[in-house]
Amino acid sequence: MFPITYPTWEERDELCKRLGAPMPRGFHISKRSALTACANYLIERLYVPCTLHRHVWGTVLSENVNTLTKPFDVADEPINWGDLGVVDVQKQGTSWRIFIEEAAPDCPQFCGYIQWWLNKWGWKNVIVETAW
Repeated sequence: MFPITYPTWEERDELCKRLGAPMPRGFHISKRSALTACANYLIERLYVPCTLHRHVWGTVLSENVNTLTKPFDVADEPINWGDLGVVDVQKQGTSWRIFIEEAAPDCPQFCGYIQWWLNKWGWKNVIVETAW
């Protein structure tokens, strides 16, 4: 699924409420699903298998990690690139908390990268947490 900006999500949500009729499949999604899709999209953009570069831990590095994440340098953070993904999104008060597994609990650059793009796409009050 492609990412959806918050303003676009709001427009679709409002349209669905006004029409009240069943929408075409995939037209209206929940905020939770939209945030999951956005975060996974950002993660997928980082993982482009490259057989030429390997990290010292043996994991395959992405060819474009450093260009996509500027100014966040995620290349040296302990991340299991092969199984990285969103496992849960929870609403907590006025914030949304996104839980991503297969990265060390302390990956500030990676979390910053995800949060920065989500904020740029209009998703405010998002907190990203990582865990093994």
